[in-house]
Amino acid sequence: MMRVFGEEAISNPTLVEAKVREQIAARKQKHIDLVASSRLTDEQRKEKLRNKLQEDTSLLVHVAVFRIDDLSHPQNTFKVTQNAQQYNLTGAAIVQPKMNVVIVEGGPKGIKAYKKLMLRRIDWSKTKDDQDQHDGDQNEVDTEAIPKKCFLVWEGEVKERSFRTFRFKALPTDSMAREYLQKMRVVQYWDAACNFVEGGI
Repeated sequence: MMRVFGEEAISNPTLVEAKVREQIAARKQKHIDLVASSRLTDEQRKEKLRNKLQEDTSLLVHVAVFRIDDLSHPQNTFKVTQNAQQYNLTGAAIVQPKMNVVIVEGGPKGIKAYKKLMLRRIDWSKTKDDQDQHDGDQNEVDTEAIPKKCFLVWEGEVKERSFRTFRFKALPTDSMAREYLQKMRVVQYWDAACNFVEGGI
């Protein structure tokens, strides 16, 4: 401060200090105004995120088929649906008592993130009855509980999408599931899921 203002700082230090504080305040206000002017509104932020997740699937569409032992827990079904919508994926989740199949199609980034969700992030061992057990007697331990898992059955690329949106379909029999997927021209995904063996052949 002494070097900048020289003799003026010596003759009237209070005035110089007030000037310096005023300049600091002005620079700070200029910075705050600049940040505020470049801040996105809520609508602009949502649009930016939508554009970021939007991928070009006009040439190739990436597809992943998952086989899940149990898809009855509401929290898991919510995650499966919400993430498919957030990553702009289309497809279907076919729910059956014995086996559940999730088919998703979209861009490479969306499929990669969805695979991470399905294979690592979701705890598939949860069942619909877990909440009832926590409310009741917690001393009982189910020794026959088989760990529930999700498997990536097939992953590849196709020329065009077969589904318009992502939706859950409760199809209690194999014939109903085959008929639905036959209509969508992707019955081969169902066959792959039915014939899937953990660890390969």
